[in-house]
Amino acid sequence: RKFLNAMKDVLPSSTLQDAHFYLKEMKSFGDRNDSKSYLSSAKKLLHILLPFDSNGSLLSLMYPLLPSRHRGTVQAMATSARAKQSATAIAAKKSTVNEVLFKESELKLKIKNERVESEKDRRL
Repeated sequence: RKFLNAMKDVLPSSTLQDAHFYLKEMKSFGDRNDSKSYLSSAKKLLHILLPFDSNGSLLSLMYPLLPSRHRGTVQAMATSARAKQSATAIAAKKSTVNEVLFKESELKLKIKNERVESEKDRRL
């Protein structure tokens, strides 16, 4: 119940509907002992939840509800997905920094060229 209430608190309504869908799928696949499909649905659910769970509290409420045979795998998938998100964010920041540095150096070069041209014009 705590997990569902926490999801309601942080997820937009359309995203909440998607999360409920994957939870129901996971329950259905778990009842049929279909591990591959269960983990596939769990992965989709994680991709929905992770952007809204920056401190990990939502997932920490979910883990105890998972069947013990899948809990470790789902936790590992979450850790991997969070690491990828972090790496993507770092790459985006580096890209932005490089772009700013490139524009700054272009601007410095333009100013230098304008000074050179100005000096040439004064000499003439």
